Amino acid sequence: VAVGDVAESLYIHPFMLSLWRKQAREGLIMTKGVAVDKEVVAELKALRKVKKAYEQLND
Repeated sequence: VAVGDVAESLYIHPFMLSLWRKQAREGLIMTKGVAVDKEVVAELKALRKVKKAYEQLND
């Protein structure tokens, strides 16, 4: 899902959503009490690597 599409659906500027994503990745913001499934986290990391490799091939 594109950041712009999500931001538009939330009526916020795409920059804010990108900033929040960055802060969450860096551990600067978190939601307390949310259980994170380790398998889901691992799958997301793997997908990010695949996406990055794909983008590098198409540059």
